[in-house]
Amino acid sequence: FQFKVYSMTELVSLARKEGNHLYLRAVGENFRKDRADFWKDFPELAHNPDFPLAPEMCFCHPDSVFSSVLRIASPKLQLWTHYDVMDNILFQKLGRKRIVLFQPDDVDALYFSGSTSSVIDIDSDATNQKFPLFRRARRRAYEVMLQPGEALYIPALWPHNARAEEFSVSVNIFWKTLPESMYWKKDLYGNRDPKPAEEALNLLEKSAQMLRSENLHGESLPEHFVRFYTFKGASMYKENAD
Repeated sequence: FQFKVYSMTELVSLARKEGNHLYLRAVGENFRKDRADFWKDFPELAHNPDFPLAPEMCFCHPDSVFSSVLRIASPKLQLWTHYDVMDNILFQKLGRKRIVLFQPDDVDALYFSGSTSSVIDIDSDATNQKFPLFRRARRRAYEVMLQPGEALYIPALWPHNARAEEFSVSVNIFWKTLPESMYWKKDLYGNRDPKPAEEALNLLEKSAQMLRSENLHGESLPEHFVRFYTFKGASMYKENAD
């Protein structure tokens, strides 16, 4: 994708047209230090009687609200599968939007790199051939078609895929459910793994590298040893989850 600058009028006009692929994920007034705040960043739209959306509609304590994000998408634009580390509600204001929610227990079948799945086309038969475990995740997923005026609660760690069936306008409200110390202060988008989780994943990556590292004599473990201890480590992590 490419970043381009448009006025809001230009963006809406272009995004409405079939064949264009434009997407707005609003950021704060100063994108380097401010979180998105729909009521502050877009006051004319936020207080328009034809666009009713009150802050208290997020059903959470105001002090826990992290950000409120305006989203605009062209027809048929599909976002990559990802997860959020905060609970959120998606308010659909214009157009229909399909949301596919995958269960957290199927994270191993979604082939994640960071917070984004490597599975691009979740509806293609070819995907099942390239990512064989994905079939299980897709079969167990929940699918909903959001209509204008409807809202969807998306819990933290539920991977999801969104596709605008028509020109789409929506607003996300994210809120914190963990102690403040778990979050990274400079994370303006709220998509960075909590501190203990990120630190554990970093250690896991280092341990995987250690299995393939050479000692002072330039010697390393054979491949079948690496595989054995990789699977042993994975089973230890799974026991911890159970």
